[in-house]
Amino acid sequence: MGRWAQRQRSGGGPTSVNFMTNVDEAGLDSSFVDYAAAVDASQFNPSLFLSLPSVEQGVTVLQNATRRIEIQFANPITGDTSLEYTDVVPGILTPQTIAY
Repeated sequence: MGRWAQRQRSGGGPTSVNFMTNVDEAGLDSSFVDYAAAVDASQFNPSLFLSLPSVEQGVTVLQNATRRIEIQFANPITGDTSLEYTDVVPGILTPQTIAY
């Protein structure tokens, strides 16, 4: 008689659910957000990005690179400690909060 596989291996393939991996302040009123896989800035509703604790809403989302977007805010976000996105986007982990 043959034997069954003792364990399963996975990995190496594309990410099944994309997610934020890093966020950095890009200036007084904007942030760069990196994702685990390619993203399209047009998928995101800018007003559902919140910089916390100021609760400043995003006003614009721009594409910076294949896996990076820039969120622009109407007011400064200096001193904030995290970024939250709450909309539902297919293939993107939501809601998600990440620290600056």
